[in-house]
Amino acid sequence: MKTETELLRHVLVVEDDDLVRQVVAKTLAAGGYRISEAIDGASMRRTLDDGPVDLVVLDINLPDASGFDLAQEIRSRSPAGLIFLTARKEEVDKLTGLEIGADDYLTKPFNPKELLTRVRNLLRRIPSTGNAPKGKSRKGTAAKSTICFSGWTFDKRKHQLTASGGELVGLTPNESRLLEAFAGHPGRVMSRDKLMDTLYDARDGSIDRSVDLLVVRLRRKLGDSPRTPKFIFTVPGEGYFFTEAVD
Repeated sequence: MKTETELLRHVLVVEDDDLVRQVVAKTLAAGGYRISEAIDGASMRRTLDDGPVDLVVLDINLPDASGFDLAQEIRSRSPAGLIFLTARKEEVDKLTGLEIGADDYLTKPFNPKELLTRVRNLLRRIPSTGNAPKGKSRKGTAAKSTICFSGWTFDKRKHQLTASGGELVGLTPNESRLLEAFAGHPGRVMSRDKLMDTLYDARDGSIDRSVDLLVVRLRRKLGDSPRTPKFIFTVPGEGYFFTEAVD
């Protein structure tokens, strides 16, 4: 039987500024999460090696590594949610972070309550890494969470695609949510505003282009060419639509 601590969602805070790290850790702990702290890339890796993490709050300017490089490491080894929390406010940095695979990007100085809200909203979309139900109920849940189209099998719960040949392709939480939105409305044009409302519980003008970046990343994982698309078509001035019928 799991202890109360083991049942809490696990958030890793990677931040070298002691004061900022303490504020983030205390805010999220008060919100009901189990918190681990890391001051650099090396300590982040040790924490990830110790066990599963549900979400990482990550700074970019760290003493031993760039947060952008660490984000790519996280994406290669974990399905955890990822929020950048950084003083870097330039649009190019925000777009780079989202292109790498971050689910959200918040700049300093920040409102701790806003960070807590963003963490809560993201974790609602991510299955717990350590608390999946066992037995018959788990099997039933998995069956309901599977969508099939054109040789692909999409597992919404695991944020994972399986190709017809059996190859596994991992998705970030927002990539998964975007594909779920498309697959739920095949043949229907979905505007960027509609997709933004689907993806983000709290709208932030600084990430308006994140929908386009998510489409680019999702197309890449599906092997879909923007010039001759098979799955996701662009409708200039309107948005996107998904062409495939789903099972």
